[in-house]
Amino acid sequence: MRFDESQINNHFETFFNLPQRQWAGFLADGLTTPELVMAMVRMFGQAPNDVRWGLMELRKLEGGLLWRSLSI
Repeated sequence: MRFDESQINNHFETFFNLPQRQWAGFLADGLTTPELVMAMVRMFGQAPNDVRWGLMELRKLEGGLLWRSLSI
C-alpha cells in the first residue's frame, strides 16, 4: 500500500471513525476472524474512493507477491 499524504489521512480518519470496539479490537489483536472481516468490510464501504482504489490497486511489488503466494 503506497498512499500519498491525502490518502493516508483519509485512511486513518475512516479507520478511527469505526466503532471504538472495532478499531481498538483490531489494534489489540482482539477481534475474532468474522469480527475482523466485518470491521474491514465496513471500513472499505465507508472509505473515500481514493482510499478504496489505493487498497485495491496492485503495484509491481504487491502484484508479484500475490502471484508468488498463489502459485505455491
